Amino acid sequence: MSNLIIVIYNFLILLLPYSLNFKGLTYSKILFAYSILVLIYLIIKKEINFKLFKNKTLKYLTIGFFSFLSIVSFSTLLNGFFNQKMYFTNLLEMLRVVEYYLVILNYYVLLKKDRKIFNSSLITFLLFNVGLAFFQFHNLFHLNEYYIKLIAPTQYETLVNNYPFPRAVALAGNPNVLGFLMALASVYILYLIINNYKKWYYYIIYTLIIITVFLSCSRTSYITLIGGNGLLILLTFFKFSKKDILKTIGIGGLFLVFQILLIFSLPEKYTWRIKGLVDFKNASSWQERVENNKEFISDLKGDKEEIPELDDNIENPSLNNKNKTVSHPLFNFIFGNGPDKLKEKHKDYFDNEWFMMIFNYGLVGTILFAFMLLFPCFSIKSNKYFKWKLYLTVIIMNFVYMIAAASYNCYLLFLFTSILIAYTLESKSQKF
Repeated sequence: MSNLIIVIYNFLILLLPYSLNFKGLTYSKILFAYSILVLIYLIIKKEINFKLFKNKTLKYLTIGFFSFLSIVSFSTLLNGFFNQKMYFTNLLEMLRVVEYYLVILNYYVLLKKDRKIFNSSLITFLLFNVGLAFFQFHNLFHLNEYYIKLIAPTQYETLVNNYPFPRAVALAGNPNVLGFLMALASVYILYLIINNYKKWYYYIIYTLIIITVFLSCSRTSYITLIGGNGLLILLTFFKFSKKDILKTIGIGGLFLVFQILLIFSLPEKYTWRIKGLVDFKNASSWQERVENNKEFISDLKGDKEEIPELDDNIENPSLNNKNKTVSHPLFNFIFGNGPDKLKEKHKDYFDNEWFMMIFNYGLVGTILFAFMLLFPCFSIKSNKYFKWKLYLTVIIMNFVYMIAAASYNCYLLFLFTSILIAYTLESKSQKF
């Protein structure tokens, strides 16, 4: 039964269209409902109990999540008080934290039994997205015209009628989301390769996943891919000895050579946007982000009344404009404006999710968010089964990605991050 639950979990997270919205039934609601059902099943089976928290890593992670939940709840309720109204959608911001934690907890319990079916189903569903991205990018058999509007309506124009600069989305609904999903997947596969799960086809899977990042044409995702893979190599092989230093340099060099070969051997249609990183300061998207960030900082200081329009890859419904707070700007900076103010003041979204976090939950909330994800690292010495090198790599990749896009506020990305977090917590004698 546990194996079936894991396969369904992986299927829902990776193969359910992220932009699904059928009569109010959305991706996040389906996953939350399934997580509750799994939780109930595991409680009935007595798989979830207080003994689980003997694992210090899980204990620290739990403390971190509930610390962050407390500031999310505080900012949300405070915002409702100041505005003399409370939106139901505010509660969803509190449930978001709960949903991520439930996925980690459920996966942690399920993976204690068997990880083989988890590994095989996860890779299979990732490869389905890889294949779909390839079909979309080249619009094979002109299939895009029939279904892209259903799964990625905002990307339809760029994936039909031989558009010269397509960007694949697979089932993620957005090329940046697909790119970062594959960047995270690449470090997972690299971890398996490094730790002697050496099957010849893992190298092919690894290559295909990296190529899919090129198909997404997401420069931010490619930067996190390079940084994440490089960090995992460094954490795994580096030691203060001449032999290990040379080994680390050698493996890191091979990885960079592999990337260079891909960049110059793949078709220009795949790589043109990645090559643009060489002159990133003159890229229009970079300039827009810089200007948006400057305007946000000015607003934070009280120099401006309006905050700029922001990027469209963070999911959050847009609402109307201009509802003024009665709280003090310094108080807002420390404890946040709550999610309502963001929706009322902006038609679009933040490019920089760290700024979005500061605006929503203040400096305290942003610190607690980082604390939530970094606190488990303090259990490294007390939990010899903790895959901390992979854990830290995944967390740092999220932190870097948040500078230019959104991971926490994108259910697909942070649910996949939650899967990898659960995977790192404990394995004991299990091969995977």
